[in-house]
Amino acid sequence: MPDLGSDTQTITRCAARCGWRWWVESLKMIKKAPDSWYLIGLAYSFIHFVLLIVFNYVFAASPPSSIWNYIEIFLALLFMPVFMAGFATAGAAQERGGNPLLSHLFSGFRTRTKRLISIGAIMVAWALIIILTSFFFLSKPRESLFLLHLLFVFVSFILSILSWPIIWIASMMVMFQRVNAGVAIRNSLKAFLINWRAMCVFFLTLFAGMIAFTFFQVFLFFYEENYSLYIEDYSVITKIPILLLMPILTSWASLIAYVAYRDIFHAEMPPPP
Repeated sequence: MPDLGSDTQTITRCAARCGWRWWVESLKMIKKAPDSWYLIGLAYSFIHFVLLIVFNYVFAASPPSSIWNYIEIFLALLFMPVFMAGFATAGAAQERGGNPLLSHLFSGFRTRTKRLISIGAIMVAWALIIILTSFFFLSKPRESLFLLHLLFVFVSFILSILSWPIIWIASMMVMFQRVNAGVAIRNSLKAFLINWRAMCVFFLTLFAGMIAFTFFQVFLFFYEENYSLYIEDYSVITKIPILLLMPILTSWASLIAYVAYRDIFHAEMPPPP
């Protein structure tokens, strides 16, 4: 077992095209076991749905209701690295010739849980800083700090998006290389900077997909406005395909991070816990 404070992981410099290849290879992994990955993604989505119901409809009846909404967000962020490690464990099992199992999703709760939650705590702290700073700006006259607030929101949004691959890869380093959270985040940040070309391609692809999805939403809204007069609950019907695709999209996103981790660190994957 490596030293818990070891900082000797080899970081590979991937070509820019790897940013696109991560999308393709992760999709191929899903095609090999679509039913298993759909089930894993469905379970993860269901957990989020339960949290949403509990904190927004059950606890929200207790004042102050807004506090419960933030608690739900913080809990999701706190345990996200634990589940990301589970997705990675399922991906590693598949690459060794096995099947991704639902039990793999919860492997982070059976081993190295505290270190994974430590990464989640960093995410919670970052979210808390953003929220408190936003409250500060909103408490001031909008005319005097409007542009500064707008700049802060934009920068926070960009940094939050850029932090996702760092957090996800760090979670996998904790799971597979058994390093502590600090070393994992430091090495993950190094990997991000060394592979900035591949990361740029990855994010350009991501933003292109987000733009396409936005146009798709506009398209659905246009038809909803035209057909809702003839079809009862048409808005619900248009959202059904998105809801059905959500589990597989969740698994796909998690596998992209796993493939990126594998390419960058070439870690020898131990058997799933």
